Amino acid sequence: MKQDLLKQEVERTFGHQLKETRDFEELSHLLLSHTRERLSPTTLKRFWGYLKNEEVQTRPHTLDVLARFVGYKNYEDFCGHADCLDEVQSGIKAEERITSEGLRRGQRLIITWRALFG
Repeated sequence: MKQDLLKQEVERTFGHQLKETRDFEELSHLLLSHTRERLSPTTLKRFWGYLKNEEVQTRPHTLDVLARFVGYKNYEDFCGHADCLDEVQSGIKAEERITSEGLRRGQRLIITWRALFG
């Protein structure tokens, strides 16, 4: 499920799993400082399933903010990339494997990376 992948990416960017109330509070502050948008610790707890017996209906805004935190434009952008990313042992992700045989003469290859924290 894409939302589970997003949770994993957020935790990887955050630096550890979200297990305690203070983790959600810290992530809430971090989201505000990096995306300039606020998600309450309670919203984050609901999304992670930390609050039992509450029905989870995640709003698109929540997904968009979390996707921006991990380096995507929005959740739709994350979903468009989530299935095609190859993860290697180093943790580096590539959207597509490119070999020299696959390039045509005169074709340009642009390599970029995204910083986890500005």
